[in-house]
Amino acid sequence: MIQNILQPPLQELDTEYIVQDGRFLNPRVFDCAPLEQEVSMQTVGELECEQRFGQAELHLDSAHSSISEGFRFIEAEPIDCLGDMDVELEIHATGLNFRDVLTSLGQIPNAVAWKECAGVVTKVGSKCSKFKPGDRIAGIAPASFQARTRFREDTPTPIVHIPSGMSLAAASGIATNFLTAWYSLTDVARIQTGESVLIHSGAGGTGQALIQLAVHCGAEVYTTAPYGRFVKLGLKDILENAKLPMAQFRNNVTYRFFDLSLVLRDRQLHVRAALEAVMRLMGEGKLHPQEPTLVYGVSELEKAYRHMQSGKNLGKIVIEMRHTDIVKTVIKSRPNSSFASNATYLIAGGLGGLGQSKDANSRKYLDQMKGEGVNVQVYACDVAEEGELSTALTDAARHMPPIRGCVANAFNQDVGFESMSHDDWQAAVRPKAQGSWNLHKLLPHGLDFFLMLASMNGVVGHIGQANYAAGNTFQDALAHHRKRCGENAATLDLGLFTFAGRVARDPKLLKIMLSILPHKPITETEFHALLDVYCNPVVCKEKGLPCQVSFGMRPQDEGTALKAYWVGKPMFRYVAQQRLSEGQRERQGQSIDLPAAFRGAESLADATAAVIKALTTKLARTLSVEEDNLNEHKALHQYGVDSLVAVELRTWFAKELQAEVATFDIIGRATITSLAGVAASRSKLPRGWS
Repeated sequence: MIQNILQPPLQELDTEYIVQDGRFLNPRVFDCAPLEQEVSMQTVGELECEQRFGQAELHLDSAHSSISEGFRFIEAEPIDCLGDMDVELEIHATGLNFRDVLTSLGQIPNAVAWKECAGVVTKVGSKCSKFKPGDRIAGIAPASFQARTRFREDTPTPIVHIPSGMSLAAASGIATNFLTAWYSLTDVARIQTGESVLIHSGAGGTGQALIQLAVHCGAEVYTTAPYGRFVKLGLKDILENAKLPMAQFRNNVTYRFFDLSLVLRDRQLHVRAALEAVMRLMGEGKLHPQEPTLVYGVSELEKAYRHMQSGKNLGKIVIEMRHTDIVKTVIKSRPNSSFASNATYLIAGGLGGLGQSKDANSRKYLDQMKGEGVNVQVYACDVAEEGELSTALTDAARHMPPIRGCVANAFNQDVGFESMSHDDWQAAVRPKAQGSWNLHKLLPHGLDFFLMLASMNGVVGHIGQANYAAGNTFQDALAHHRKRCGENAATLDLGLFTFAGRVARDPKLLKIMLSILPHKPITETEFHALLDVYCNPVVCKEKGLPCQVSFGMRPQDEGTALKAYWVGKPMFRYVAQQRLSEGQRERQGQSIDLPAAFRGAESLADATAAVIKALTTKLARTLSVEEDNLNEHKALHQYGVDSLVAVELRTWFAKELQAEVATFDIIGRATITSLAGVAASRSKLPRGWS
């Protein structure tokens, strides 16, 4: 032990360090999460992440969100310039209604792109007169749980001013419930003074609105209503074509259906007039918002939906658009960089390897570029010779726009040290060291980007190719030097790539490289994504990206993570440990793969056991309880499993097991064990037993 402390193994010694201001500084390699996120998003088309709701213009992705699958947000389309009659509303809160729950469960179609909400006017067009910045307004607007929306003042959008003293949260939940009550009582039922009204679920949002308006109209609210009219507000039975016994109608009963969304679609002017009347009565104290107002943050959507689904809510549920809330977001990829048409971009070494990423001769490549409208000028020039480079740049300045960016592309002539001549040594070092320095010295200041394509070998070392490693480390140092001078620069230290250069042209060499190297090769898409990020100085600054990045260290699998000779060095220890711990965390965080477990079962009993485990996890999440608190032999209805939860479970069984499970199989006396047995026996998945 003493010997290990006094004489640690050689690979654990810090052999690289600098002394600065009396301090020893050792190099360490760390993951760059912002860069990985950007590259991943470009390569897969979209990236799922968690971010603050106010970090971007987000709205709920209704098509891919549900109570069972969770809620996710997507970026809104860029908003056009403010029109003369446009009003921009910053939404503070949005009301939640039972229709939202039914839509989430797939019980009714999601055809309504409007939401009740309340907020503050932030911008208005030059010809607007009714609204001004700072106005507090509420109503029904084109929105979907988002922080900002626009509407035109010259259209009958049902949005009105809020009475003073009313909170935005309370105002956000008024429109749908009170408009439904208004139309149901006045237009549909045509309620008269002295008549009796039977109101179902009077403690809910719509129920409270109906009671207030019925009383305001002079009606009596009772539990029975002879000679009454029944106004149907639920859409589910209508869509299911449910039957109604006709005997009830012999007592002069009228049955009518009402759907606010249809009136909103066809008669917006009437809807706005009704909302103005409701708000006027609110301001006069003759009506008041539903009580209590239960407020959730936008990150608590599932919790709010579950509460509404339970049928136990009183008053009104509203969702606040809190900018600091963390929400699941799906970000669509879009190019980071755009190149100016009145600028020149220099590629040193552009006709080989990564410069073109094409398996075609140079002439064909140039013709292709010109056919796409790119003005390409080729100069035969050794960038390591300052005079030649200066002459080429002077000539280019006479015929081309100013240079705005540069990519230095120079790679190794692969010769082992024992066979290396002085010329071989210089062939790898000069283009990278002297060539990069000449470009730095002669190119104008203020470039958008100055990229040097280097190799990871400069960081990890390469046995037998010290010259190549030296050239790469010079470029790394030059990137840091330029940044200290206030210039844009970056060195991309790349690992193995198989889409260009010698490796791409030699399948035999490629096979050897893949067999001996422990890391995944860089794909062409990843390489282009990396360039896309670093060619945009704004993105680099906003993301805080480093000027030196080693790309291509990710192991092919966990077993190969420790095979590289350099992994044990102190400089890379953090990366190796992080890769291994990531794999362990992923395995620990995974829930059971039910389809795979079912197919791998050796008997129906084994399959049922797998379903029991997965169903317990599903129910715990759905009911917001701990798994340990669920008894497999206790009736599900004792845990609060009602018809809506049953619908969610039916959908889950169909998706996970391809099993048809009826609602009555779930909400009767079923237990977790019995229900799992039913689902397992009805599954249409391939079975591993006879």
